[in-house]
Amino acid sequence: MGDEDLLIPLARAHRVALDQLVAAPASGDPRVHLKPLRKDQGSILVPLTQYPGRVQVFKQVLAPREPKLVTHDGYEWLYVLAGELRLILGESELVLRPGEVAEFDTGQPHWFGPADTDAVEILHLFGPRGDQPVVVT
Repeated sequence: MGDEDLLIPLARAHRVALDQLVAAPASGDPRVHLKPLRKDQGSILVPLTQYPGRVQVFKQVLAPREPKLVTHDGYEWLYVLAGELRLILGESELVLRPGEVAEFDTGQPHWFGPADTDAVEILHLFGPRGDQPVVVT
């Protein structure tokens, strides 16, 4: 299964263009200014959408850091672009590789970051509680 096979249903389910999920636009509306935000310990967050109250899409580069489980309202989808992502959900732990995806209710204790000493690059979708994906076949 190719990357497109996973991303096209995601884009349809959340009513966003496929290019909004995979890259910042090279040109287009001059009012749109994507600004990478530097986060804790060298991580970078690039907001790709601005839809208050709806699903938000981010491209993230996560630097190595210590796991710290958190809970909050919402629902998350993670798609690995490069590197390996370690995901802890309650008592479970997974390692996701490029092209793999995870989704979960953020009411569960969770943490995600690099699986080793290298950074990991992901697409990160976050939506309000109850706003879960619809798979279109």
